Amino acid sequence: MDSNEGRHVSADFPPEDYERLVAAAHGTGRTPEDFVHDAAMRAADNPFTQALADTMAAIDEMAPAFARADRTTHPLAEDGPDTPLSSRSLRAQHRRAA
Repeated sequence: MDSNEGRHVSADFPPEDYERLVAAAHGTGRTPEDFVHDAAMRAADNPFTQALADTMAAIDEMAPAFARADRTTHPLAEDGPDTPLSSRSLRAQHRRAA
């Protein structure tokens, strides 16, 4: 028989996790159902969670543009992997071109 059977918390917790949930809920004076509900609502209102959701939506919107960019040649890609990356190398290259 499932240890969570007959209870209203819909997640399938292992018995030791459910006991910790019950202890935490009773420690705050709430039922396990209310405790889980309140935790889920706080997580949904969390700015970090909202920013993560916005980022995931932005990735979905930008994915087609990145897929097109992968199929085209970037004008700076002609220089290859030996392109100088340090500011000293760039200054030296600029002096030679002048």
